[in-house]
Amino acid sequence: MLSVLIVSHGHEEDIKKLLASIIGFMKVDFEIILIDNLNSGNFRTVFSELCLTDKAILVENIYPKSFAINNNIAFGIARYETILFLNPDTTFIDTTPVSYTHLRAHETSL
Repeated sequence: MLSVLIVSHGHEEDIKKLLASIIGFMKVDFEIILIDNLNSGNFRTVFSELCLTDKAILVENIYPKSFAINNNIAFGIARYETILFLNPDTTFIDTTPVSYTHLRAHETSL
């Protein structure tokens, strides 16, 4: 079980990509806590479009706070012991074939 914490300063398009990649790659139960530091008002729609309303918590700040304060707020809300802090421009990609090829190329005998 994983709590994914994200602080946004108006990165709606980046957040859409990030959330879609989380949905595609998470193989464990997760929650998403998104701090909307600019109170853009668009993220509820994004959660709904991606069917994340039951897995996501949105905090809409009345006034902007620092990055550290926002991360502490998200951390305080998190329900799971394992925490993943992500920047809005993060995207998960499938590196399995590359990783496997790299490991096979650098395989050593014990």
